[in-house]
Amino acid sequence: DQQLSDKIDAKGPKVAEARNMAHVLVAYQTHLCELEIDRAAVRRTEETDAERQVQDDATIAAENAAVARVAAAQRKQDDLRRAIENAKKEQAQVTETLQNKARKLHSRCIFWENENRTCVSDNEHKVVALGKAELTRLQTDEEA
Repeated sequence: DQQLSDKIDAKGPKVAEARNMAHVLVAYQTHLCELEIDRAAVRRTEETDAERQVQDDATIAAENAAVARVAAAQRKQDDLRRAIENAKKEQAQVTETLQNKARKLHSRCIFWENENRTCVSDNEHKVVALGKAELTRLQTDEEA
């Protein structure tokens, strides 16, 4: 290399200038390549950052959707629990109302018919008594 360099130097200043220009050109092209490599690395980093951000956003959206589904399920469960409690209260009220009506009806009954186990009111008792009396009278008439 040194011999070649000495020969080039011997040929004159124009060759030396051309050699220097070649070194400058090589250095410049090397620098351009390094810049392109740096730009490519920055682009890859930006793309990776963008991809990571998209993935993070997708993960956050999925987590939010899962939280929303769990919250909706809990609300539905709470609504069902309240509905069951309300239904039990309503059932208890209906049962109490029916029991009160049954007590009132039973207290109005003055005659318990043993044959068919039904509660007969005072007016019904009179009708039954009149019917039995009529039946007895008809049976007596037939026998006579």
